[in-house]
Amino acid sequence: MDIVFTEDGKRFNYRVVAVCIENGQVLLHRGKGDNFWCLPGGRVQMLESSESALKRELQEELEANANVKRLIWIVEKFFTYDNHKFHEIGFYYETHLEDCVIPKTGSFIREDGGREFEFQWVSIEELHLFNTQPAFLKTKLKHLPECVEHIVTA
Repeated sequence: MDIVFTEDGKRFNYRVVAVCIENGQVLLHRGKGDNFWCLPGGRVQMLESSESALKRELQEELEANANVKRLIWIVEKFFTYDNHKFHEIGFYYETHLEDCVIPKTGSFIREDGGREFEFQWVSIEELHLFNTQPAFLKTKLKHLPECVEHIVTA
């Protein structure tokens, strides 16, 4: 059971996120119909560690084995999406993908849970051309912190 609670148009979400950077490129994805890009990941299930959840999500979405290296950000995010006001807690991990099938150029479509997602490697230097969520990714991905940072964003 995913750790997500919905009540009166409000939703709490516990999410894990992969920060995959290779050769100056970061892996982004977006849901079909969305006008923004974010980092891949998914929801944590009850009684599942955040690292295990991230490995599971990347295996399900990309059929790739994830080498989860270290926690870099804990993000409290407040936003509106799909007619819900979200309060999301996200654990962002520096991650290396092994056996990743996503081409280094162009995009790649995968289906997960009946929904299509577009994945794409993007040059960190060109992130300013993309609508990324959360917005801090455009600057923070250029220099990952040495210690875990707590970020609150609306």
